[in-house]
Amino acid sequence: MNGKSINQKFNLTVALAVAFFLCFGTGAASSALQSPGQQDLDQAVMLKVQARTFAQLAEVIRLCESALKKGLEPKDAEFAKQLLAGTRIQRGLQLAREILPLIPTNHPDFAKLREIAVTDLSKGLEHDPGIAVAWLALARLELLPGGSEPNARRAVDQAVAHAGDNSSLRAEALLVRAALERDSARRLEDLTAAIEAKPDDPVPYRLRGALLADLGRVDEALADLNQALQLEPDDALTWQVKGMILAKAQRYEEALACFEKVRELAPSATAPLLEQARILGLQTKFEEALQRLNEVVESDPENIAALLLRASVMAELKRDAEALQDVDRALSLDPNLSLALRLRVSLLVRLEKLGEAARTLARLRELEPEDANLLLQQGILEAGLGRPRKAIALLTQYLETHPEDSLALIARGNSFISIGKHAEALADFEKALPLAGHDATFLNNFAWILCTSPDDHLRDGRRALELAQKACELLEFKAAFALSTLAAAYAELGDFQKAMEWVQKAVELAEGEEKEHIQKELECYRQGKPFRERQEKPDAPEEELPTNSSDEIVELNSSPPE
Repeated sequence: MNGKSINQKFNLTVALAVAFFLCFGTGAASSALQSPGQQDLDQAVMLKVQARTFAQLAEVIRLCESALKKGLEPKDAEFAKQLLAGTRIQRGLQLAREILPLIPTNHPDFAKLREIAVTDLSKGLEHDPGIAVAWLALARLELLPGGSEPNARRAVDQAVAHAGDNSSLRAEALLVRAALERDSARRLEDLTAAIEAKPDDPVPYRLRGALLADLGRVDEALADLNQALQLEPDDALTWQVKGMILAKAQRYEEALACFEKVRELAPSATAPLLEQARILGLQTKFEEALQRLNEVVESDPENIAALLLRASVMAELKRDAEALQDVDRALSLDPNLSLALRLRVSLLVRLEKLGEAARTLARLRELEPEDANLLLQQGILEAGLGRPRKAIALLTQYLETHPEDSLALIARGNSFISIGKHAEALADFEKALPLAGHDATFLNNFAWILCTSPDDHLRDGRRALELAQKACELLEFKAAFALSTLAAAYAELGDFQKAMEWVQKAVELAEGEEKEHIQKELECYRQGKPFRERQEKPDAPEEELPTNSSDEIVELNSSPPE
């Protein structure tokens, strides 16, 4: 039953009551047996005929309640209850439909008026529970701030149950219930029932299409979207949903065409430009994507999604400094945006600003303390910054929950090397070996400790040679640091001729400080001595910003430890 039919029902009731009052009211009024509340009821009846405003309806309610409280004959009392219920429903619907939509939810009067509307409809429905439109209005009120979702579910179930042959109202209630439903199968049933109730309404087709797409039933989803567009060809939202479904199905050109249609229908909308940019990015058409994003940012400079997407595209184009500017602008709008902080860390590493990257990562960990991967990243960063002891503490904490993570084991092992703890480094390397046997840098560092450690009980020349040879093979014998380690392994085994051959090749390939270091090794072998080394570096101060490159973070010891 819709709002108009309800008003007609209660207006008819009132008209009959007034007719009765005009015919018999004088006699009743003169009777000494007149009920105490009769006068209030008579006034309520007369006022209800013309009551339209909130205040007038409130007065009818007051008079009905007063009449019932003072006392009425049974027949009059029943009529008063019916009049009261109808007026409450009328006022509740007026509040729900005409007044509350105009009031911001944070307005001081909003909660009070919502509660009045809920009370009116609830009490009215206690007397006449078959009014579907009132149940639907009550459900929507319960979905507003201050309401209860379980109450909304109960109310919308009643709306569906009492909708009867009112197909429009039934479809409307089914859509509300579908929105509340978490089970996909039941939600699909409600949307299908809404379509059956009102097959000329494009909305349930669009909603069912989106749900079918989520369920992976793309062809059925597109069929629903096409049906919605037949009913409403110029609906921008339907075109947008269709475009998103096509993009998810990797039908990129069709998706782009849909979003172009959205731009025609809604020229000022930024969403289709963003979606086109995402698709062009997936197609690696970064310059075209950037053009769309520039349009969005120009028209909406505080659009965080556009700023971050543009930063990602600029990063793909190796324009890291510009990308960082967009990320920082997004963070100025939302300082706690995790996605922006993650992107900032990546950009800072690429820009070789490792100290700032570490501070950003620490901030990110404060926001997401449960993300263990951030702990791993921070440990690796601290190692790259020359703070091995801090790195060891972070990586140890990470390894407590991820004991088999080879990346963490290698990073901690390398950090142990930096502070001279060779036994601990070898223990980590042994655990990492089964999963990192094709990592040339790791194999090189493992071999280096096995053949150069001053601790006699830790050295194993034969194993060092085996690992060093594999590292050189992986690097095609073109890396000076790996050839240097191979030479050290031969020296540990007493084969100084081989050691000299390989270390001289290493000298030829090396440059700068690496070359100087390898020449020191060469002098040892000329003297018939194996090379020995133990590092015991202090942690770099927090304020220092070393110039490590991003590659050096991943390959913490790409040359023999110095």
